Amino acid sequence: MSVRTVRLDDGREATYEVTGSGAPALWFEGGPGFNAAMGRADCELLGDRFECYLVDAHGTGGTPPPQDPADYRAAGTARFYEEVRRALGLGPVTLLGHSWGGTVCLTYAALFPEATRRCVAIAAWSASAVARTPEAEAEFERGLERHAGTSWIEEARRVWDESDDPGWIRRPDAEARYGAVWPLYFAYPQRPAAQAHIARLARDARFGVGPWTATTDVFEDNDELLEALPSIRVQTLVVCGELDFICGPAHARAIAALTPGAELVVVPDSGHLPQYEEPESFRAAVLEWSEQDSS
Repeated sequence: MSVRTVRLDDGREATYEVTGSGAPALWFEGGPGFNAAMGRADCELLGDRFECYLVDAHGTGGTPPPQDPADYRAAGTARFYEEVRRALGLGPVTLLGHSWGGTVCLTYAALFPEATRRCVAIAAWSASAVARTPEAEAEFERGLERHAGTSWIEEARRVWDESDDPGWIRRPDAEARYGAVWPLYFAYPQRPAAQAHIARLARDARFGVGPWTATTDVFEDNDELLEALPSIRVQTLVVCGELDFICGPAHARAIAALTPGAELVVVPDSGHLPQYEEPESFRAAVLEWSEQDSS
């Protein structure tokens, strides 16, 4: 898949890829700071229904950072994607986002309803207030306990904790070190399909220093999304894995409860990446839901 560039109004160039055919869709990758190419498998799963534009958010891939670091937060990142949509000459688009990308796509839907046809938020982070609830904290602990006794869990936990330090991303081996963490994203990392995805993520990951460094500010007491959700007026699907310990059902239920008309799907036997662990169930849920769109 070839990398393309598009020039924005301020003269900056954003990098992106395109895959699939059908209705235009914007892909919002997670992190903050993960490059858009990590979402190729997600978009290919829906490639017969959507033409997905995988755009590197500012400060990731080949896209330069914003002038104001505050724009790494969800609203600033959503405004960046709207600049890209206009520069590409796209009409209203379907929004597809995972994890932090799900937070951004929900924010985009709230800020730019005229540019949004529908919104799919996958394993989206809702707010720090939700993350501190007993329900979310219990999900986190259960998720880690699932892997107790495995040969890799201690190293995964060590790197996970290390990566909380914003300066960690400046290590020359950051992406390689983070390879130890990817199994945590899966409920069943030992399965062959999960192993293939873990290897692909470790190969394709290119972290953006700017957004990663800003992560503490992005998430600390960041309840902006909860305030924005009631203003969403487009068709919205909220998906999460039943066994997700990062942004699990506690986050998904909070989002769905505040988003008018939102539909919630909890995918059984899957972790933070239900589209990888249960692709058939995930695909069926998205396609069945999208067919309800009468616009």
